Amino acid sequence: MKKVLLILLFCIFHSWNGKAQADFYSLQPLGDRYIYDSEYFDDSRELQVYRSGVDAMLKSDSLLTIYVFDAQYPPTFNLFCSTFELLYPGVPCIIVGISNPNRQSELTPPYTDEESVKGYDDPGKGDSLLLSLEKEIMGQ
Repeated sequence: MKKVLLILLFCIFHSWNGKAQADFYSLQPLGDRYIYDSEYFDDSRELQVYRSGVDAMLKSDSLLTIYVFDAQYPPTFNLFCSTFELLYPGVPCIIVGISNPNRQSELTPPYTDEESVKGYDDPGKGDSLLLSLEKEIMGQ
């Protein structure tokens, strides 16, 4: 009887744990979602913009802005935003999450030899990401 009870408890615990993990991966990102057409990537790109401590009464023209890559994965972006608010509760800022759908391509610099990029999917687009960030996201 004890074995049956232990197996039953194990099954219940396991099903709760599996549901918690499924909920974690289906989280919605914090902030607002924006889509823009990138001329550097020839497709539509996604941004997440989260305002931490920013309200209509803020009287400063300059505001701390943090740019975070890999925002296509909401739990990581949400964790970054929450951690910033925990560590710097009185600092108003804007956190911009930049999605990188093909991070092997977008987060690698232009390469000079075939051996160093063996195994990567279309590497060397880091310069396009930098130009997109500078010209399309930050503005001039």
